[in-house]
Amino acid sequence: MIGLISVATAFVFLHKVCKPDEVKKPCILKIDLDNVLDHEGPQNPVAAFLGDCRLSFFQLINVLEKAATEDKIRCVYITCRSYPFGMAQTQELRKFISIVKKKKPVYFFSPSIGDVSGGNMSYYLASAASHICVQPVGGLGVNGFGIEMLFFKNMFNKIRVNPEFFGREEYKSAIEPYTRSDMSKHNREAISSILTSMENNVANDLLEDARVSRGKHNIKDVFKFLRNGPYTSIESLEMKFVDSVRLQYELEEELRKKFSEDVVSEVSYAKSVKAGNSRKSIKPTVMIGKSGIPCIAVMSLSGEIVGGSNRGFGNGIFAADIIEKLEEVAEDKSIKAIVIRVDSPGGDAVASEEIYGAIEKYRVGGVPVIVSMGNYAASGGYLISLAGDYIFAEPSTITGSIGVFSGKFDLSGLLSAMGISVDHYKLSEHTFMSSSNRGFTKEGIKKMMSHIDSTYQRFLSLVSYRRKIKFDEARKSAKGRVWTGEQAKKLMLVDEMGGMSDAIKKAKDIVAKKDGIPLKDILVKDISQPEGIVSAIFDGDGMRALFSRIFVSLVLNVDKNSQKVYMIEERFTNRMLNH
Repeated sequence: MIGLISVATAFVFLHKVCKPDEVKKPCILKIDLDNVLDHEGPQNPVAAFLGDCRLSFFQLINVLEKAATEDKIRCVYITCRSYPFGMAQTQELRKFISIVKKKKPVYFFSPSIGDVSGGNMSYYLASAASHICVQPVGGLGVNGFGIEMLFFKNMFNKIRVNPEFFGREEYKSAIEPYTRSDMSKHNREAISSILTSMENNVANDLLEDARVSRGKHNIKDVFKFLRNGPYTSIESLEMKFVDSVRLQYELEEELRKKFSEDVVSEVSYAKSVKAGNSRKSIKPTVMIGKSGIPCIAVMSLSGEIVGGSNRGFGNGIFAADIIEKLEEVAEDKSIKAIVIRVDSPGGDAVASEEIYGAIEKYRVGGVPVIVSMGNYAASGGYLISLAGDYIFAEPSTITGSIGVFSGKFDLSGLLSAMGISVDHYKLSEHTFMSSSNRGFTKEGIKKMMSHIDSTYQRFLSLVSYRRKIKFDEARKSAKGRVWTGEQAKKLMLVDEMGGMSDAIKKAKDIVAKKDGIPLKDILVKDISQPEGIVSAIFDGDGMRALFSRIFVSLVLNVDKNSQKVYMIEERFTNRMLNH
């Protein structure tokens, strides 16, 4: 009973937490990356309802874009402890930090950028700032790019499990952890190519950094820097790859003296400029089917692709839900184009084709579809991207993987060793073809290979048709091989390098030209699906927000109307979210 009262009491706080803080005088905009969501879809609905105010990746970009032109913001101050973003997201975010830096200083602070490892992405982002600061015991965990994989074949041999998987073609490496004890030469070749491409992108971007110029470093020095870490804070300072070494409060004291005593958080500023529930100027009050205002719809497809509907459990891209949403959107004639953000390594082939078909139907109906690839748009993620009129990717987006695999684990040896017997009765030779209680028969393997080949040929045909390249050329770029966005552009698998903002601009330009609508009159609205309510409650964000609210209601015996309560509550929530 006390728990229920506590939760109910916590709900009373909701509208008091994270109130908008309008910029009325000169201030510092502080952005804590630890309080920004690493995914690109809507926020966990339970956490949001409980007042856990956090920005999505796109909302953060919107905040930076608006801050660049806000005269009262004298400085942008970014802090980061645990870096949340992938490579493609980092490249997009760097562009907006660079835009802000042209108008005002951008300071980046981290106690330690990656400690002894894991600092590549964090430093890559920090390098776009005007000033990088780490604390004395910190350093730079920049120690080169690499991929480490686990292989289970020998373990399966010991427990008498036989992985029976088949793929098309030789670069389709998803099955290798189960069927091999090391990387194949084709997998190693693809990984080497991707890592080299990523390292080159980072090195060339760092070469444009003013710190590198001040340190009189050339491209060889940059590569050496990337590969020979980690570095202590003092080493980093002496090499001029950071600008200062001090404690956070010392840096903040300098910022307050130099720019302003007033500090506005990213959430408060986002709400004050109506970006807190938006993505690139999305207006939350503009609802589907209730507005005649011309709009660009934005849909984020993030996670593994699966069939059916999300019945409240799990996250991912559920085919039936996406189809239903697109059918709903088709009824709204105010939507003049749709931008689809794909961040998926793939998944179920049938579900992928279902989503492709739904997007294709929408596009054929006369509505332009622009695709923006995130960190990943591979395999099934690439298949659904093919339905777009135009595809953007970041240079280090992982895409391609045009191939197919299928199979099963034969557990018959393990069952026998455990004294478990299996009996059956069947009317067809292939009734138990997919059963894990037995291996494939020769005829079963033929059936499986035929199914895989058919699916692969369909995939290749769609690549050839949608990308307007010959079938043989499509196959050369396929074979299950993954590519970076930069490589994919050369192979004509994507159209242009760019991020979500570029895709939205492209969509607006098409609508303006096609329908004669001024760019300033075209709004953008989010139609992304939130995660299921059950998974929302039990995932990290939902649980931490719930427990933080209960804690506050039980422990803080103070006036509920006191602003101090809300300040303590918000700080506690943020602490919970950072651990």
